[in-house]
Amino acid sequence: MNKTYAFSDLHGNLDLWKHIQGFLDDSDMAFCLGDCCDRGLYGIKIMQDILNDSRITYLQGNHERMFLNGIAANSSNNAFGAYNYLLWMHNGGSPTADLFYNLPDEEQVKLYDEIYKLKYSCVYINKNNKIVFLSHAGCQPSQAHLDPATETKYDYLWNRNHIDLAWDKSPEFDDLIIVHGHTPVQYIMQDEKYEEILKYCNNHKIDIDIGAYVSNVTVLLDLDTFEPIYFNTKGRIK
Repeated sequence: MNKTYAFSDLHGNLDLWKHIQGFLDDSDMAFCLGDCCDRGLYGIKIMQDILNDSRITYLQGNHERMFLNGIAANSSNNAFGAYNYLLWMHNGGSPTADLFYNLPDEEQVKLYDEIYKLKYSCVYINKNNKIVFLSHAGCQPSQAHLDPATETKYDYLWNRNHIDLAWDKSPEFDDLIIVHGHTPVQYIMQDEKYEEILKYCNNHKIDIDIGAYVSNVTVLLDLDTFEPIYFNTKGRIK
């Protein structure tokens, strides 16, 4: 099919991941915007699968960062380390930790190192010459640094403040589209039954976090047409 997609925030839902994995053609590409682990039971399996799938560019999310900090904290004896571990557990890290520590030592080291090396953002120029900026949390257009060396790492993992801000109408951003996850669409819409992507800021921003851990729904977003393909645990739904 030679398509390019984005997906995000699977949170250990193996059924959703398997449907995405099976849907992608050998000639397709996809960007994973992070938060594959925690909350659900199979985050380790999903992270390993995605890292081994040459079709997918894996970006770090805040849960991958908590995974890294939590693992490092578990081997430290200082108060800051204890805080990081507790933060991870408080945000659903327990099933991920259980599976991680059951891996052989060499697999633990390999997975930790590979997650540590993940980038925080990526740029895709689509077939209509739109600049698609991808990161886990999203940002304002002025913060969408197209040079990865200048990326603001904390904001790309955690920031939600930009969601309430208007789009900068400067002509330099006319062809820029920001695609992100991190904030479930249900939270923004204040509707727990909302299970679709959210296009906002005059369609310049697209939130693709469908709250998979609760909704059991996820999406592949076509980055050339910006059309969504939805899946639940039984397969494609629309």
